[in-house]
Amino acid sequence: MADPVDSSDKTSEKTVKSNNPIMAALDGLGNLPWLRQVGLMVGLAASVAIGFGVVLWSTEPEFRPLFTDVSMIEASQVADVLAREKIQFKVDPASGLVMVRAEKINDARMALAKEGLPGGNNMGYELLDKEQGFGTSQFMEKTRYFRSIEGELAKTISSLTPVRNARVHLAIPKRSVFINDKRKPTASVFVELYPSRSLERDQVAAIVHLVASSVPEMSSKDVTVVDQRGRLLSEDTSNGEMTIAARQLDYQHNIEEKYLGRIRDLLEPLLGPERFKVQLTADIDFNVVEQTAESYNPDLPALRSEQTLSEKSSAAGPMGVPGALSNQPPGAASVPEQATGSNNAGNNASSTDAGNQRQQATRNYELDRTISHTRRQVGGIKRLSVAVVLDDKWQNPAADAAPGTQPTRVALSEAELERITLLIKDAVGYDAARGDSVSVINQPFSPVQFDSIPDLPIWQQAWFQDVIRQVAGWLVVIILIFGVLRPILKGLAFQGKEDEVDSSLESALASVGADGSLGDSSFAGADVTFSGSGPNPLLPGPDASFEQHIDAIRALVAEDPRRVAQVVKSWIEAG
Repeated sequence: MADPVDSSDKTSEKTVKSNNPIMAALDGLGNLPWLRQVGLMVGLAASVAIGFGVVLWSTEPEFRPLFTDVSMIEASQVADVLAREKIQFKVDPASGLVMVRAEKINDARMALAKEGLPGGNNMGYELLDKEQGFGTSQFMEKTRYFRSIEGELAKTISSLTPVRNARVHLAIPKRSVFINDKRKPTASVFVELYPSRSLERDQVAAIVHLVASSVPEMSSKDVTVVDQRGRLLSEDTSNGEMTIAARQLDYQHNIEEKYLGRIRDLLEPLLGPERFKVQLTADIDFNVVEQTAESYNPDLPALRSEQTLSEKSSAAGPMGVPGALSNQPPGAASVPEQATGSNNAGNNASSTDAGNQRQQATRNYELDRTISHTRRQVGGIKRLSVAVVLDDKWQNPAADAAPGTQPTRVALSEAELERITLLIKDAVGYDAARGDSVSVINQPFSPVQFDSIPDLPIWQQAWFQDVIRQVAGWLVVIILIFGVLRPILKGLAFQGKEDEVDSSLESALASVGADGSLGDSSFAGADVTFSGSGPNPLLPGPDASFEQHIDAIRALVAEDPRRVAQVVKSWIEAG
């Protein structure tokens, strides 16, 4: 016969286990086979790990890479700056990238830009500071030297404002002692520009001359500049006409922008930045003209030299009838002792009249002569055309106007238009002889219709995505708890309760005597049932489910196993 004290102690211990689900689950786990115990423990550990991972993922802030092309040396400097600015960051162990929180990435980049970081991965003369091995060949020394020059040129080009990064490739041939085998070095430059930035023609020319001046015997025409889009930025000398046309177009554009800037500087303070529109066209003369002119002034002669020749002959010529008689000498004649004046005068006159006289004068005059050589300047302005449209001005309401009266738009007067026209003419250097034209009209501008930017849907906003991520994390945790862990623990507890019922039934049946009597005389000869003699509130009604009946019976077994044994005995006797 069983000890009643021991039986009551076991009953109370079982009752405590049945009321504590954790103890019941542990008891049920202990009753499982060891293979199922290992599998169950692994599943529980995996579920808990997944839950913790989801919680950390949902609560951890989003980190983004700060820069993708930062060397390890600069990464340490970047980390020092971020730590000094108290910006949270972390280093990706897989890629080594420095990552900061998404909402702080712009602040971090501004702080690094203030410190001049990152500076780029190009190494210049630092390569020469490294120690060389004992067996380094001359070829490796030259290669390292050329690489250092390439790095220095790349760093210099990267310092330009539009250039984000640059690379320089030098092709320097080996010197030859033969003149016919002499080759010149060449270079190619690759530039990576910032978004929406471009290099001007002057900047490209500066890069070309910079590289050409850094390498001996290199010509500027042997330097090629290419951007990240594959466009050739350096001039193509193979097509000289297109090159000249492009230069002329750029020059015309610069002239037009210069005059437009002058007009804007005058009109913005008077009308406002958006109250006028200006268009200007400059006709540029790119013809090369050389002219030489020589002119004389006949009104200003000057005697330079004069030569006069005068000839006079008084000998008489042959007289008489031509023939033999006329050639005979004259006869004898007597000469008077005294000659009278009248006779002398007559003789002189006759001899003068009978002689020859010739005069000749040569005079050289120097006239006023002007020789001019004119070469017109290339790029002169042939004609300017300016068109200006002015918006109406706003007139404030009068002092006696009703409160809330809005300003009205009023057209400009003729005097105002005339003054503005005069200002524009003086600003652009108006020349009527050149054929310039300036047109200024007043026309009300149509109101600008700005399309309202629609707000982002709530599911595309950052805060909503963070909330969704956190809610999803907690939902996963709840599903793991109530969908995985709770059924497992409940099954283990159910297994423990079944073992308790089985042990209770075994102990109760063991207490039944050979004649079918129980250890307690109060149950002898009585018709024992689960309901007892009166209504039992522990038993569910007829509308309860099967699980509720099972739970109630298990509770009765835990409370009074002897009665359960008596009922089982009665069922056995009834057959």
